[in-house]
Amino acid sequence: CSSDLPAVSFTLNREGARKFGEVTGQNINGYLAILLDDERAVFWGTLLFAVHPAGAGSVAWISGRKDLLCAAFTVGALLAFQRGATRRELPAQLGWHLAAVLATALAIGSKETGLVTPLLATILVWPRVPPATRSVSRRRQLAGTTLAVLWLVAGLALAHRFLVLGRLGLDAAWPV
Repeated sequence: CSSDLPAVSFTLNREGARKFGEVTGQNINGYLAILLDDERAVFWGTLLFAVHPAGAGSVAWISGRKDLLCAAFTVGALLAFQRGATRRELPAQLGWHLAAVLATALAIGSKETGLVTPLLATILVWPRVPPATRSVSRRRQLAGTTLAVLWLVAGLALAHRFLVLGRLGLDAAWPV
């Protein structure tokens, strides 16, 4: 039986709206990177994506899956970079940083919007990396190297776009 009604509704009920308002109100003057604490980033990002009307096409239609992939890989890259920057053991740091680079490449590969991943990592995660002291200088140095590699991946993606198109394509006219 076919109808014009959506199969899934993302209506935010009163209780959910109240809780969302409380948490948002508590963090209104907080540091922007608070979203990266623990697993709260996944929860709040998913909630915002679910209730925001602009995301309906990504969920409802197969052609919007690239948006979901890009968002998932970007959030994954940020979380992996943050965890790699805070781990003490070298093998764990290397693993998380490698995951961040891979997730960034996959985010850019799924949609060009993923090019903002290094910028987000620079703004949201880098300021939270412990300052360089004797005990954490190697950790900060490795995080800085990974951040440079994230920017390199974005630069290589732009260079690839230029080689394929013969231009960056940023000067295209908007459809009227």
